[in-house]
Amino acid sequence: QIFMHPQKVERGRQGGASGKNGTLMAAMAQGMPIITTQGDMTDTTLFRDGENMVFVPYGDAAAYQKKIEWLLGNPASAAALGARAAADYYQKCDWPVLVHALLEGLGSK
Repeated sequence: QIFMHPQKVERGRQGGASGKNGTLMAAMAQGMPIITTQGDMTDTTLFRDGENMVFVPYGDAAAYQKKIEWLLGNPASAAALGARAAADYYQKCDWPVLVHALLEGLGSK
C-alpha cells in the first residue's frame, strides 16, 4: 500500500531520494504513495513533497509513523499521491521520453 524509501542523508544534506535509484523510480511508475527523505541528491522538480510523494527527516521514526498513519487513514489522498507519481514518471522519465531527449540532444530525430 505504501512505499517507504528511507534513503540515507548524512553530514547535513548529503544523499536523499535520487532519480538514480531504480527502486524509487519503479515505485513511481507503479503509482505507489511514497515516503522518502530529501537531500542534496533530490531533484525537487521531479520529487515534490506533498504532490507526488512525501518527505520525512532521515532517521525520524516518529515522522515516518505519522506519515504512514496519515496515508493509511486517507486512502483517497494516498491514491492521488501515487497517481501523480506515476503521471510524473511517465511524463518525464519513461524510456521513450528519455530516448527522444537523448536523440534530440545528439541532433537526431
